[in-house]
Amino acid sequence: MKLTVLDEPPLEFSGGTRHIDPRHGITDYGPADATNTAVRTIRVGIVGTPASIQGLRRWFDGCRQPIAAKTSRLGRLYVPFPGFDTGTGFRSTLVWDSRLERPIRDRDLQRVAGLNPRDAVKAAVQLYAAELDVLDEEPGCDVVLIARPEHLPERPTPEIDPEAPWKKAPPAEPVDDFRAVLKAMAMRYSRPIQIIRRSTWDPSFTPPGGDKPRLQDEATRAWNLHTALYYKAGGVPGACPASRRTSTAVTSA
Repeated sequence: MKLTVLDEPPLEFSGGTRHIDPRHGITDYGPADATNTAVRTIRVGIVGTPASIQGLRRWFDGCRQPIAAKTSRLGRLYVPFPGFDTGTGFRSTLVWDSRLERPIRDRDLQRVAGLNPRDAVKAAVQLYAAELDVLDEEPGCDVVLIARPEHLPERPTPEIDPEAPWKKAPPAEPVDDFRAVLKAMAMRYSRPIQIIRRSTWDPSFTPPGGDKPRLQDEATRAWNLHTALYYKAGGVPGACPASRRTSTAVTSA
């Protein structure tokens, strides 16, 4: 078998400029649809506890300013985040409106956390869906941030055999994931959602009963989240020229 590696195809950005790296292209030239006035401001709704809503807003407001890249020997793998504002990068900005903030009471989520995992996921999705129903009627909302519940049980506790307590308990049967269930349910709404764990915007947070998750550096997290929001709001960060092949490798016998 012979392997042929093709050159990396460039993406197209503002004014027909091109670059092989979408982050460098957006930073240097602006998004492909820079003339699209509809995404120069993105109106954001938020569903979560009051503390999560405020925490998300603070983190995203901080991302209006540039964020330095991670120090690394891997050359250009890590790219500084240029800031999400109308004068740089995506040439867009996030707009907050208290009318689009849908707080969920802490005591309601605490009650959910006491259920078995299957019932907890179902109950949590119902809480968030009720707020998404309201936001779906609001005319001034482009995309909705979902602050994922912090103490939601992830999986059933393995059951010890009372006749042989010395034996290792077998893994419990998995249950439906909150993220998967909510995203499937949210397909009926006209506004896309973006689910965010607290550890993404609060690196000091440790999930209950577990170690701190391994996180990408802050600039990379900012790139990933803002690219997703820009795209879900209807924007086109970078376009693949129609005349170019998108394959990066081909094989032949």
